[in-house]
Amino acid sequence: MRQLNNWAVIGTSLTGKHLQGEIIGHYKWPDGTFVTTSPIQQVTPDYVITRSGTRYQLLKPSQEYVEWCNERGITINAELGLPDKTCHRINLAEAKNGMVIAVDNPDTGNRYTVIGEYGSVPNGIRVKDLTTGIETYITDNLDNIAPLELFAIKETDNEEVTAR
Repeated sequence: MRQLNNWAVIGTSLTGKHLQGEIIGHYKWPDGTFVTTSPIQQVTPDYVITRSGTRYQLLKPSQEYVEWCNERGITINAELGLPDKTCHRINLAEAKNGMVIAVDNPDTGNRYTVIGEYGSVPNGIRVKDLTTGIETYITDNLDNIAPLELFAIKETDNEEVTAR
């Protein structure tokens, strides 16, 4: 079974969550080659299965990824080293410039980059839609309607398995 060391979970708005890390036991690349997998499809207690059907045993996560998770209050599952969540719920006041957020659903919700922190518009934040490039705003729900849920997302531009 292939193994990934010094790994992280990454995501893109178009392709879902992937693993990145140093591959061990791959016929195509020498041990230690940095790769990005196809999207994660299933997580078991012993391995992760990607869309391509490849199974990866996860070794040690990267220190950068551990620090990224810690800064955002994301706990890493002690058994697998997988995050309990690859994103986390935030409120409008926690949205910082440059942060990528999703609205209502972290997997399928619209993705935005925060371009104006809380208060840049009354009771809200300014954002730029990652799909359309249109700038708009998101405000606190002041009506008695179900409130929006916001999620901070870690993004990357990598979309395929690549080696460096």
